[in-house]
Amino acid sequence: MPVGENPGSKSYDYSDDPERQKLEDFLESKRPPGSCSRLTSWFACDDPAKSARYLDGELNYKKKADVTGQPRLYAIEFGEFSRQPMILVNTIRNTLATNDAETAEKLATEYWRPTRDWKFWEYTAPEIRIVAEVEWPDSMALQLAFMAYQGDDGRLKQMLRSR
Repeated sequence: MPVGENPGSKSYDYSDDPERQKLEDFLESKRPPGSCSRLTSWFACDDPAKSARYLDGELNYKKKADVTGQPRLYAIEFGEFSRQPMILVNTIRNTLATNDAETAEKLATEYWRPTRDWKFWEYTAPEIRIVAEVEWPDSMALQLAFMAYQGDDGRLKQMLRSR
């Protein structure tokens, strides 16, 4: 992506993945006013290493055979944005899959209006501007990002035990 560019708005279509569509529809239905929609936002992290960990996870999850070469990371700017704890998304998906509406509701509330000391955030923004391409983080930075995510996993497990 060229530096200085605003790549425009996003729009996601999960019609080929009913489980993901159910998750996104549920989260959208719980989204409070003033928060950015996951269905029309760009996703970002507050640190290149966290972005790299997230991107690696997404590429591995999707097993994209058509992705060649090293993925790229960009520093971006955005005006309007929301910040949510990333660790909650897959757990919400899993609770919806098991029809655990009570837990899904509790997790969605925490996702949109966080009350805990989460460390690994996802930012959603309807528009972004590319500031610069950044280098891929070294292994130490990636490990620290992984540890932040693992710490959030521990906080999530504690939250679920205390319900």
